[in-house]
Amino acid sequence: MHGFAPGNAKLPSSVKPTSPVIRYHPAVVQAIPAASRHKNPFVRAMGRSQQPAMPDGDYALKAIIATERVVHMFDGRLIEEVLVATGAEFPRNTALGRDQTPVLDTHMRYSVANVLGHARDFVRNESVWTGWIYTARGVAAAEDAYRLIQGQHLCDTSIGYLLQEFQIVPPGKSERIDGRLWRASNVPLRVVTKWRCIELSLVPIGADEGAKISNGQTQPRALSTSHFR
Repeated sequence: MHGFAPGNAKLPSSVKPTSPVIRYHPAVVQAIPAASRHKNPFVRAMGRSQQPAMPDGDYALKAIIATERVVHMFDGRLIEEVLVATGAEFPRNTALGRDQTPVLDTHMRYSVANVLGHARDFVRNESVWTGWIYTARGVAAAEDAYRLIQGQHLCDTSIGYLLQEFQIVPPGKSERIDGRLWRASNVPLRVVTKWRCIELSLVPIGADEGAKISNGQTQPRALSTSHFR
């Protein structure tokens, strides 16, 4: 969902946003044509890696996927936003008995060619959400991304999510929301108290500077243990 609720209005839980929010860094948004900012036109065609295929024992990667850092976003105008960690939800895959989201290439959600794998095993530690990224075996784009991560060239993650409940703190003002005090700078602060993650992306530049891949923490796919809710 893009735009604001008027004043300090809370988005009713019965209202379902029609489009997920993408946490683009403002510098990235400014480079995208205005007509395309909410339609990601950069669909990657399926291709072949120039490197040999990864062995069967490929790895999962642990990543910080979201924090409570206040980030700058462009949503029709420049705003700040914080995702309250306790308000997170993740889609449940009932067939597999676990919470799971797709892992995409830079929020490109309009083609299966841009799916790099999936994420699961989500755990909250106070204000930080972590999860495990499982790269798709035998998919060129996924293998290329994995090599960039292993070489420490690619480190950032970013989530696409639906706003379910939020309040706007006007510029320069303070508001107590759900027992916590939030203060806006010189731009509006959107405090999102309920949000649903629908995808995790590997990105060159993430809006949340705390959302990083832990390069040193890998585990064989076969040894992963899901944390069920």
